Amino acid sequence: MVGASSMIYFGAFALYYMVAHLNLKLLSDDLVYLLWSSLFLVSTLLMTGTISAFASAFFVRYIYD
Repeated sequence: MVGASSMIYFGAFALYYMVAHLNLKLLSDDLVYLLWSSLFLVSTLLMTGTISAFASAFFVRYIYD
């Protein structure tokens, strides 16, 4: 699904940003950042995937009715 697949790029950028730009010194800082990033990614993945599925179903129903 196109909506949910965009989260791959957001997740890759979050990892890149953590490695390249954040100066996290402790393992706990890394884990907190990854936890918050994953919570954002999963919730946004569910939202965009749901919207994409409903839009696709509406489009197909509109064309074939």
